[in-house]
Amino acid sequence: MFVGFEDENIQQLVLADAALPWHEQDLSGLEASAQEAALEAYQAREREKGIDLERAPLMRVGLFDLGRAVSPGVEFFMGAFDGWSLPIINQELFACYRALCQGHAPVLAKVKPYRSYMQWLGAQAPSQAEDYWTGYLAGFDEPTPLSIAKLSGDVVAAASAWQGTSLSVSVSQALEQLAKRQQVTMNVIVQARGRVCCRVTVDYRMSCLVRRYRVVRHRCRVLSR
Repeated sequence: MFVGFEDENIQQLVLADAALPWHEQDLSGLEASAQEAALEAYQAREREKGIDLERAPLMRVGLFDLGRAVSPGVEFFMGAFDGWSLPIINQELFACYRALCQGHAPVLAKVKPYRSYMQWLGAQAPSQAEDYWTGYLAGFDEPTPLSIAKLSGDVVAAASAWQGTSLSVSVSQALEQLAKRQQVTMNVIVQARGRVCCRVTVDYRMSCLVRRYRVVRHRCRVLSR
């Protein structure tokens, strides 16, 4: 959660414990189309609720029994996770799920507490980071323009479209290696492709990457230029 909004001195507060909002719903008796409609209705309600940044935790979980499978739904504040931590959370979540399905208690690897990172961060000299980025960005006189900010809502809605594609395992692995070499997330690779190769603007708020069966699938909102 975050505190300090009243005086614009915003800081992150990590609580030792917080009750996770949990929703379960049995949809196994419905047809596939009705199940899809129920899931979409749930997602719409969750989006309408939003996330209260001053109340922990900054996420909610929904679990739906579809009969043939179980569908999880997780809503969270984007600032609470990043492209590096979210895959780790997913790995631990599914490790716990598999363990419980097999009838034994989950056992996760020990990790350093978050306070260790905060202590390291507090010991860093801000002036060194400022000097580094000042030199790295030398020659840039203004921020990178975002063309979406110059368009009205009606124009954006008319010019945008949803594009989806499935990549092969070999291409997915190649992209993963590229991201590792550049020390960026897969989301950054998608953003770069949209900006450089396709000459379009990708709305980062709607961009996501989902890993299924080792094949990277992406869905992003594309705004034509």
